[in-house]
Amino acid sequence: MGRPATSARALKGHISAAELNERYNAELSHKTGIDQLKPPEWLTERAGKEFMRLLTEGHKAKLWDNLDLNALAEYCTLWDRWRTLEDDIAENGPIVEATTARGLTYKKINPALKAQDTTFKAMIRLSASLGLTSIERLKLSNHKQPKNENKFISMLKNEA
Repeated sequence: MGRPATSARALKGHISAAELNERYNAELSHKTGIDQLKPPEWLTERAGKEFMRLLTEGHKAKLWDNLDLNALAEYCTLWDRWRTLEDDIAENGPIVEATTARGLTYKKINPALKAQDTTFKAMIRLSASLGLTSIERLKLSNHKQPKNENKFISMLKNEA
């Protein structure tokens, strides 16, 4: 397994100034403006607060730009839904009573558990692409600019 990805600012050891500068410029080249990053009006109050919390923390690390607005809003919507399901499970418990069409009562697993699991999995996938964990931020910052030519093709050209 290879080494974990590292941001240009965190690199140490044997790397030339030119390589460090190239890597840092590659990180910066993928950014756009941040002037449109504000919670959309359709977010619930709780999702809007989470949006602002993430925006404040993410701004410190310069994680997002205008193109990330919808993904951030979707993550906050999922987070709000997950919290609502958590509240339901806390209030009603993991096992709930249900009634059949004939009026018989039985116990079953709270449907909020399945919905919570599905919502949480979607949150995890989206949080990875947004760089909400330390590991994902390091992976995102290790993006190199694509080279024009494959090194193996250039070797074949040199042999011919």
